[in-house]
Amino acid sequence: HPGPLGDHVKTLAEVLGEEDYNTTCVGFAGNPASRGFQNYVDFKGWGSFEEGRSRKAENLNDVAIPELKRLAGEDKPFFLYYSMSHIHSPIVDTPDSKPGGDRYAENIAYMDKLVGKLVELALARHEQHVGKIHASWSRAIGLSSRRLSRRTRYAPNDRLLKSIVVAVVG
Repeated sequence: HPGPLGDHVKTLAEVLGEEDYNTTCVGFAGNPASRGFQNYVDFKGWGSFEEGRSRKAENLNDVAIPELKRLAGEDKPFFLYYSMSHIHSPIVDTPDSKPGGDRYAENIAYMDKLVGKLVELALARHEQHVGKIHASWSRAIGLSSRRLSRRTRYAPNDRLLKSIVVAVVG
């Protein structure tokens, strides 16, 4: 997407914020796609040449995990944006690398391990709020409504749109 994100376009963070979600973006403050978060948490990215390569992925997790615990500890649904960019040139050894190993495969496995730590923490709250995310987001984009009912009704008859919403949430 070239240029800034237009004001007429709502980000997912803005939509969920309007639905009383706590929203946090880990890193990437100032990126047009990160507009609308209530909270921004920064992390140490690339190290200087003198410092050597920093462990960007670990640094990302080091700030994301406490923020996820904070959000999960509140009695409110939340949205944490976390962009793992571990597989990024140059491909370097991980703490789990073996001499002569396949660096790319090791980095994929290590990235899965790091993301898995966040997934474990998020699963405890997932079941409680997955339905609410679906209902809030689908109403915000005009896909569904609740007319004098607690039941969500889908507005269009387009099955593809319905399946996209379910796929994104589920």
